[in-house]
This record gives sequence, C-alpha cells and structure tokens, in this order.
Amino acid sequence: MNVNANFKKNLSESLYLIRGVAIALVVIGHVIGYNRDYGMRQIYNSDLSPLGWLCDLINTFHMPIFFIASGVAFAAFSNKNTTFKKFVTSKFEKLIIPLICWAPIYFVFQSLSKGKQFNFLDIIKATVFPYEIFWFLHALIFATLLSFICFKYFKSNLVYFSVSILLFILGFGYWNLFYAFGVFIASYLDKIRLYLEKLPFLIFFIFICGITTMVLTKYFIAVSNIENSRIINGPIAFLSMYAVTNSREKILLPKQLEHLRHAIATSFVSLGVASMIIYLFHGYFTRGTIIFITKFLGLPNPILYFTVVSFMGILGPIILYKFLLSKSKIFMYSIGGVK
Repeated sequence: MNVNANFKKNLSESLYLIRGVAIALVVIGHVIGYNRDYGMRQIYNSDLSPLGWLCDLINTFHMPIFFIASGVAFAAFSNKNTTFKKFVTSKFEKLIIPLICWAPIYFVFQSLSKGKQFNFLDIIKATVFPYEIFWFLHALIFATLLSFICFKYFKSNLVYFSVSILLFILGFGYWNLFYAFGVFIASYLDKIRLYLEKLPFLIFFIFICGITTMVLTKYFIAVSNIENSRIINGPIAFLSMYAVTNSREKILLPKQLEHLRHAIATSFVSLGVASMIIYLFHGYFTRGTIIFITKFLGLPNPILYFTVVSFMGILGPIILYKFLLSKSKIFMYSIGGVK
C-alpha cells in the first residue's frame, strides 16, 4: 500500500471515529435540551447543572465537527472531475432522498406528539424549508454544491475560499464556512499525522489546550454569541479529536487499557458509519423511551433519565440499522445508504 493510500485509509477511519463522537454528542444535546423549551430542561423546568453546562459546551462545537469532517472528506475522496450530472445524482441519493423520505414523517410525528394541527401544505413546507433537525441536510447540500461548482469550473482553492468568506460576510453560508475549513485543512492532515508520530506525547498537550480553550470560549463568548463561539470551538474540537484518533498505536499503554482504548475507538467508528440513521431516528427512540419511563417510573432521577434516554437514542437506531442492513434495500436507499 503506497503512502497516499495508507493516509486515506487512516483518514477515513479517523473521520468515522470523529463522526461517531459527534453524533453521540448530538443525541446527548437533544436529550438534555439547549434551553428550557426543549428536552430535560423543559421537563424538569431546570438548567440541570452540570448536565446543562455540558449541553451548552457541546452546542459550541458538535455540529461544526460534522461540516468540517464533510469538507475534509470532499477534498480527500471526492472526484472533482466528474460530470455535474453524476455529482448531483450522488448527492441526490445520499442527501436529498433521506430529506424527502424522512422530513415529512418526522414533521407528522412531531405535530401529533405535540397535539398540533397540520395540513398537506405544511408537510411540503417542512421538506422544502429547513425543519428542526433537517436544517443540517439543507446546509450540507448547499455546501457540497458550492464546493463542487467552484472546483469544477474555477479549479481554484482561492476562488472557493473567497466565495465562502464573501457569503459569510454577507450573512449567508454560516455552516458552509466550517465545510470550507475542512476542505482547507485536508491537505495538511497527513503532515500533522506524521508530525504526531514523531512526538506522540504532544497529543496530550494539544488535547488539554484544546479543552481549556473551548471551556473558556463557552464561558466568555458563547453566552453572548453562540455563532462566534462555534467558529472558535468547532475547528479546535476537530483538530483535537484528529490528534487523539492518531494517538492509537503510537502511545504504549498497559494491555488492559490498550484493549479498552481499542474497544472504545471501534465503537465510535461504528457510530460514525451509522451516523445518518442515528441522526434521522434518534428522536423516535428518545421520545418513545421518555413516554415509557415516565408512565412506569413517573419523573425519575435526572441522571437515570439522562442515561437511559441517551442510551436508547443511540442504541435504538443502531439496532434498526443492523436489522435492516441486509433485509431492506428500499430502507437503506431511503437513508442514503445504498452504494
């Protein structure tokens, strides 16, 4: 295996691991609630410190990680010389099909669970315009399309970054900025990996400095401007996680800890592979679990509630994914999973 192929193999696994961590944080954030109008904060009518503190910190970096990872994947793995038709077909299958198939169902589910009336036009609007969790797919479709057009017709990083920055200044393409950052750093990641191989203990320094900076940003910036805090914490979180993922096989640990580290890494890679189905379906499982435990346990201890609901929000979609992976091509196609 040549150096470039080896780098791409390691990068692919790193990106899946990072996505796995990010999607777990998405579920945790939704379970806790980003303010008192959602999640546990609404149910318990409390900020739920320290869970609320954790959720506020997560909110400063978890979604930027997805866009940065997607930008890296585009730069490293996409065929930028393909035809526009093939590119659109690929994104239609991976992003637009899941949006068309599941946004209407999610809208109906949410409306019924909240006792809200709706009509057919409302369902169409919930698909055409960003609705709740589906804003992510809308933003990702825009980012991938913009990047492809710039590289296809201008073949210039400078043009792409100039357009991305200009759109951000004009008040558009906020999430595209993270995607553009991912495209920008993709060519440097192999150099970072090789450097970390020579100085593996530098990883701990990077991780500690990254966490410290993110906490300080949460305290001093996120309170007044969550968007600006994401611009700082998103890249820091991604690069810190990339450094940690590349610490494997380089830092010697006792055998028991090495097995534990390998098991944790493998688990998060699996979550990353199934990140789309977790994103699409975690709301159904968390809601169903909430209804079940509140019916039989009343309103339990917040830690118990958080643990059980978060666990089911992650495990439920995974079980569904494993069950239907080889049994229903239609279902896999509906979540963008048919290659």
